[in-house]
Amino acid sequence: MKRVQSACIMQDLVFKQKEDRGFPFEKELELNRAELEQYIKGLEANKTKYIILNKKELENGHIAIRIKKQYNENVSVGDFFD
Repeated sequence: MKRVQSACIMQDLVFKQKEDRGFPFEKELELNRAELEQYIKGLEANKTKYIILNKKELENGHIAIRIKKQYNENVSVGDFFD
């Protein structure tokens, strides 16, 4: 029988608004920063271990991140965060 010894998830996420909303650049960036902040607060509220490996604010007001995070609370993250 196999058992997971340690695990993590690596994700590339893009925070952006719906295309049809037509926000100006500054407003789009402001809303996306707020959405990213809420996402991070949610991770912290759930006590999810995470590391943001890369964060880019793109020319169109979108924000792209690469994040490594804990799979779930029942599985160790092992040395993935060392």
